[in-house]
Amino acid sequence: MIIASRLPPQHTKKTWFSSGRAAFAFLVKEVVRPSTVYLPSFVCWSLIDTLRERFPGVQLRFYPVLRDLTCQYPEDAEPNSACVFIHYFGRINDASGIGAELTLLEDRSHVPLSTNLTPHNDVRDRHIFGSLRKAYRVADGGFLDGFFNPIYEADRNLPAWLRHEADDWRDMREAENMTDRAWTVSDISSQSLAVILQTNITAMRTQRHLNDRLLKKHFPIGSPVMDFTEEECPLLHNRLCESSKERDSLRSFMAARGVYTSIHWPVHNYLMQRRDSIDCEDAIWLQDHILSLPIAECLEAEQMETICNAAHEWARAGAQRFVPTERHIAATASR
Repeated sequence: MIIASRLPPQHTKKTWFSSGRAAFAFLVKEVVRPSTVYLPSFVCWSLIDTLRERFPGVQLRFYPVLRDLTCQYPEDAEPNSACVFIHYFGRINDASGIGAELTLLEDRSHVPLSTNLTPHNDVRDRHIFGSLRKAYRVADGGFLDGFFNPIYEADRNLPAWLRHEADDWRDMREAENMTDRAWTVSDISSQSLAVILQTNITAMRTQRHLNDRLLKKHFPIGSPVMDFTEEECPLLHNRLCESSKERDSLRSFMAARGVYTSIHWPVHNYLMQRRDSIDCEDAIWLQDHILSLPIAECLEAEQMETICNAAHEWARAGAQRFVPTERHIAATASR
């Protein structure tokens, strides 16, 4: 051990990034270096775009996700392959069905950092990464388990600046669009990191469970997609509507009353153009029927009641007779 006044700096068992896609890009480029990556058919656009834009030499494959969000993991994988699997909306996903020859890329974007998901006897090649803007109320952030020492790219972090300055939902949507258009493998902001480290995960989990149960009991449209155990931490409350027409009409009606919902996730154009060779039919069905409602821990019973009342008002107004305009749909669209 060195004895001196200036010692090597300490570090943690996590490496921080400006976004989940930045952490994913670093993982693929510097750590795993796979020749093939398998993604689920039900997936956020950012992972597909990251692989296509930054790693054109990596083969991109997909495995089907069914309507109940169970996965049919790839079989007979090509050598030097990695498989991304996601803990959808906070529900713990079982990865035991993934072939032992595949390197696991575990996306924990929907799960708080303190959640222990890895079995103690797991000796597989597994790497854990994620976005932090999903589970936490922060302007930027991503992480990769383990200490690495990246040389970060320069970044003015304008999307995070806009999120902090936003006084309108449209500003938040534009910040998302800015992130989609351009991003770097850069560091997390100190403001976001401070919020993450100070977050009370127990209180977060308790309030989200309460909000999820309130919507299950009182939201009048559609049916819930999933249940959560007490150890899990729900991210969103997802409903399955009768049709995309009903869902889009309801979304527009609620947005006009200050309740903003989302769709997780529209199927990427890359899959839509290859649907004859990629099994993404259930992902397309989910795209057409799912409605994601907010249950963040900052929302309490009064806000949940507002959400339910807006849906009841829509139903009383005649539901399908409320025809959303293209402007309303565009204003409330979300990935």
